[in-house]
Amino acid sequence: MLIDGHDGQLVSMATPLLKRLAGKTAANFVKAEVTESMIELNSAVHASSTALEDDLRALARAVRREGRRLNVDLSGGGAHPFRDWHLRKITRSGRFSRIYETYGYLAKQFTVFGQHVHVAVPDMDEAVYLTHAFGSLVPHFIALSAASPFQRGVDTTFQSARSNVVSAFPLSGHMPPVDSWKGFMNYFQRMRATGLVESMKDFYWDVRPKPEFSTIELRVMDTPLSIEHAVDLAVFTRGCAAWLTLNRPAIDIRRLYEVYSVNRFRAARFGYEAELFDAIEDRPVTLREDIIRWCQRCLELEPPLADRTRLRRLARRARRGVSDAGWMRAQRSAGGASFARVMASQSRRLLKRSA
Repeated sequence: MLIDGHDGQLVSMATPLLKRLAGKTAANFVKAEVTESMIELNSAVHASSTALEDDLRALARAVRREGRRLNVDLSGGGAHPFRDWHLRKITRSGRFSRIYETYGYLAKQFTVFGQHVHVAVPDMDEAVYLTHAFGSLVPHFIALSAASPFQRGVDTTFQSARSNVVSAFPLSGHMPPVDSWKGFMNYFQRMRATGLVESMKDFYWDVRPKPEFSTIELRVMDTPLSIEHAVDLAVFTRGCAAWLTLNRPAIDIRRLYEVYSVNRFRAARFGYEAELFDAIEDRPVTLREDIIRWCQRCLELEPPLADRTRLRRLARRARRGVSDAGWMRAQRSAGGASFARVMASQSRRLLKRSA
């Protein structure tokens, strides 16, 4: 999110910031988003989590350096804690103008901030399998990334209130219960005939296949407050994909999507404390315990040392109930701190490392 360097308010400064970046290396990895209070930072493709973190830190520093010349700073978080959606300005572009024409005020309310992780797949039939399989893990990623407890200056009681904003779109949620890429393409052609869909970008699903990249894209996470935590979550995403590919548990798609919305809601509302129904193993689970179990599964694949450190850190967060949403609430309650002070602390957290 782009915020005022003094009071922490959202500012509509994406276009001036992108102009300052023009001609610099960072410009190749920074994009406009639907409103002028947002930018998208893109890493290069990496096999090493250490290289990924170095890449994102260098990019954030370069963007922040130019932003501060405009009194603009960067912050993570899934939603700005005291934003007014009606003050947002739609970015001038053909695609974003079409989104506004189609969805009206929802496009301005969509000034929320998410982390997307791409994982390579060998073929698109495998992408369909993994998209469904990750549907059972959506609550895990919501809880681990939750960073949007406030809306318009009010504590929502949710860990991730951002999830509710995304759910307002008719093409949000999950992929339909197709079982092959051929089946998906038939569905896509029917949807394109409606005029609401032109490309894969028009599906705001929590997980979606991306054929142009030969990846699946996990999209359900709030933007973490720190780059370090963002990379930890990327490692967990890749580890879960590797475990699913190796073990290939059978997915009952009908059962998965019967409980999908309830599981998703509970994770957004209660975080680690949520009680879910595991559609793969056909049993109730506690989200905290299941996150720890999945971290252990990833560790059993014997990833590199740096990745093991990250997976153990995520397991500790779940075990101790540590979340970015909890950190934001603690900052707000500390001596009755103003939201401006919370945003200043939140912005500083972006490049911090664990002690």
